[in-house]
Amino acid sequence: MRLAAVLLVPFVLAAAPVLAQSPPTLEIEAPAELAPARARLESWDLRPLSAIVRLVGLAEPGAPMRIVLALPLSDWARPVPPWAAGYAVVEEGLVVLFPSRSPMYPHDTLEDVLRHEVAHILIGRAAGGRAVPRWFHEGFAMAVERPWAMEDRTRLASALLFGPRLALDDIDALFLGNQGQQARGYSLSAAVVRDLMREHGGEAPARILREVAKGRTFAYALASVTAQSIPTFEDAFWSRQRTWTTWVPLIASSTVLWLAVIGVAGLARRRRRQRAAEIRRRWEEEETLGSITTFERDVRAAVYAGFRDTGSAPTPEALASTLRASRPAVVAALGALADQHGLVLQPDGESIWMAHPFSGVPTDFVVSIGSRRWFANCAWDGLSILGLLGEGRLETHVPGTGEPLMFEVANGVVHGKGVVHFLVPAARFWDDIGYT
Repeated sequence: MRLAAVLLVPFVLAAAPVLAQSPPTLEIEAPAELAPARARLESWDLRPLSAIVRLVGLAEPGAPMRIVLALPLSDWARPVPPWAAGYAVVEEGLVVLFPSRSPMYPHDTLEDVLRHEVAHILIGRAAGGRAVPRWFHEGFAMAVERPWAMEDRTRLASALLFGPRLALDDIDALFLGNQGQQARGYSLSAAVVRDLMREHGGEAPARILREVAKGRTFAYALASVTAQSIPTFEDAFWSRQRTWTTWVPLIASSTVLWLAVIGVAGLARRRRRQRAAEIRRRWEEEETLGSITTFERDVRAAVYAGFRDTGSAPTPEALASTLRASRPAVVAALGALADQHGLVLQPDGESIWMAHPFSGVPTDFVVSIGSRRWFANCAWDGLSILGLLGEGRLETHVPGTGEPLMFEVANGVVHGKGVVHFLVPAARFWDDIGYT
């Protein structure tokens, strides 16, 4: 069994043979707690996955793939480290995703993780189920997952400047290490595969996989496509990285750095002025559009009272009963509140997903006051619940290691050590509030 675990890069613009491939069929299953994530993936456009089918050299994607959305403490999580957002079991056509785990490098979204893992299965099928090195698997999956971004370039520069030159076998070994070593493995693997495709054509991975499927060794397949042995291929790759190992130290000289600092400071001042003007414009719009009706205010108050009293999200039926109103009127009010960011609805447009700081679905952030319990959307929201309802504790885990983490509020003081990490700036929270 091969587990392609990932940490918590549109597609490679390559000229592979143009065939009328169809995307793979995905059979998605999830527990009730992850229904919003399942609905999100079921509404996702699968057509871009056809490009991966083409790039690996397959005429057809093969049998349907089983996609399991799992809770982080379920049995599905046992084979992978606690920071992994998903993994693939290639020979079974199985992908397991953990929607509640914030995607970490090299992924940005849940869809990125799914695309990455689907690529692993398609690579295995294109290779006829035969062995392919981990660096090739991960590098190719990253190449088709999303565009090469600034973070990727920064990580690659760091790996090249501050790390040793590694053979391909050594890059493979990085994936057996800790989270930092695995992140370096992803960065170098992506760089090697992108270099392969740039130097030998976008169809190079497909040609290599076809040779492997014929029973050739990977070393033979690589040599047949690149006309290079593995040591020669490694030397050629590293020689093309001289920009980082030669020119970067020169550019980093003190004179150049000071000039750069002055220039960046000027740009930062200009950007701050633009941002302040944009914030003022948004405030003016919110003052114009953000007013709510008396009934919508009553619905919002009933929502929070329901969370406070029961620990879970009140249904539209419960709200209608509490307010002595019709269900359609309540659903319309919930939609209006969601439009104004007063709360967040699940994909069905009726059920409550979030009413900050409360979560209407189970999460990794559990707040307890005596025997009562609530779910929060994040650590920050968990402490907010305690601030609203009284002294108690917030229990979660460290994303990188899975180590239990607890904060307790007693006598108005928060006890516990940790760092609250905001994945994106506050101004961008509502770009994708469910996965911020």
